[in-house]
Amino acid sequence: MRMFSFFLCFVMLTLAGCTSISTGNERLKSFSARDLHQEIVEGLTTQDQIRSMLGGPDQASFTDSGLAVWMYDFESMSQSAPFTPRFKGTKTLLIILFNKNDRVQKFTYEKSEISRNVSWSLGI
Repeated sequence: MRMFSFFLCFVMLTLAGCTSISTGNERLKSFSARDLHQEIVEGLTTQDQIRSMLGGPDQASFTDSGLAVWMYDFESMSQSAPFTPRFKGTKTLLIILFNKNDRVQKFTYEKSEISRNVSWSLGI
């Protein structure tokens, strides 16, 4: 029984040391570059269609000439090794420029590898 208890504690501690972190727009993670290039057609796709596909933008701004720019991002990381602050994963970024008729004028999609040190705070 002691051996089983030791094994159970070891497994629980090992699993507790592996952590995953996801931030940003969860909908974006389900799209590939190919999917987005099929779904978003420059000059045709509207802001309402983008909003129904991805939800509201994570950030919105305007160019100097008054065109709307929407940005969507999603990061997914997991610990490189248990009990370390080092995380590796991917960052996905979609930036859309709309014309004056609220249709997509241009967009860019990037997915890149990232790594970060994450510090934990207990807030005590």
